Amino acid sequence: MSSTLSLAFRKDRSAFHLPSLNTGEGDTPIKYHPAPSRNEIAVVQPVLVKHVEGELLTAVAFIPRHLITSTKNGHLKLWIRPLVLRTLKGKRSPQQHGSAPKVIDVN
Repeated sequence: MSSTLSLAFRKDRSAFHLPSLNTGEGDTPIKYHPAPSRNEIAVVQPVLVKHVEGELLTAVAFIPRHLITSTKNGHLKLWIRPLVLRTLKGKRSPQQHGSAPKVIDVN
């Protein structure tokens, strides 16, 4: 019901005109607000783009040191993440460009 109510009202109307519903924790009403527009949402850019193959991916699994992909044909690949480079002070430094992960075909 809450999503139906929030979509029924236009953006130019205030949330105070909506009917208040109790949360069960006293008399604090729930307030509705419109979803932000796509222009207000940040877009995260990829760090590394690599063409895998022409096959369709069916699953991607992220584990701490590896990345596992499977294709529609049943091929499983284990991608080893590149090691994190450390500076002299022991802090992590950003990855250098061109350091692509190694691929092990498990089929």
